[in-house]
Amino acid sequence: MREVTRWVLSAVAFVAVAVAEATGQTSLEGETAPEIQVREWIHGDGRTTLADFKGKVVLLEFWKTRCGASRGEIRHLAKLADDLGKKGLEIVALTSDDDRASLARFLSHADPSPNYRIAIGGASGYAVTRVPCAVLIGADGKVLVDGTSGRTFSDRDILAALKAVRPASADDVEAQAARRLAFAETFAKDRLFARAEFELTQIVKTCAGAPSSSRAEAMLKSFETGEAALELDAQKDVARLAGLNATLEHAAERPKSSEAASLAKRLSKKADEIRAKTPRAAALAEEWAAVYAEPWK
Repeated sequence: MREVTRWVLSAVAFVAVAVAEATGQTSLEGETAPEIQVREWIHGDGRTTLADFKGKVVLLEFWKTRCGASRGEIRHLAKLADDLGKKGLEIVALTSDDDRASLARFLSHADPSPNYRIAIGGASGYAVTRVPCAVLIGADGKVLVDGTSGRTFSDRDILAALKAVRPASADDVEAQAARRLAFAETFAKDRLFARAEFELTQIVKTCAGAPSSSRAEAMLKSFETGEAALELDAQKDVARLAGLNATLEHAAERPKSSEAASLAKRLSKKADEIRAKTPRAAALAEEWAAVYAEPWK
């Protein structure tokens, strides 16, 4: 494992302990982590609550795109996800100030590096007074370090917490596969077959042997013929043209500002060309034409 850089004070909390004491704010440490109220996910996989992540260590980061300090921590969080994700670390970055459209523009025009989950919603159980700040939640679902009360933690604390992560049981693997299968089915119902294919492929790859993995394989097979196959191919063409990441939620690489307007026009043209035969792919092209036509500022 590559050595992870120290989790500095600015990455975790700006609220001083003295301020927390003055305001009567109490720490959540040792308590079951309060649930967050998520409306939408970027890089979601079917898990919708903190309880769904039990058994993993969760770094819950409070942030927003309009905060320079929050943006400054993105690369560090991405590195943590790269280095420690396979050891059981899950990063959930929660924003209550952004919506999906603004995040699509930010992640496409400004910084496409986040490789962790971004949640859009609220967190009424946490006394967040400034961002960014973070809460470290152990594998048992209890708060280890409450950054909202002025505490900070380092990479050493994360590594210590990861020692409690245990291999998933067969039941755990099936539960994960079933959640992700249901998630994939929502995309198939929306006829967004390219995203559904990604989720189903991940189930087969990571949950081999689980009953839901077999169902995922069967659903993948159903995408090989008929209208689903036409839409899937067209959606993949749109994704390649738009330079999207695997989840189709933002650009894989930030385009030059001079290229964005041209790309928007090409996507609009593509939408017109394919609308009659593959309307869902056309809608995807229109969506990304709008994203590229309006840079994040």
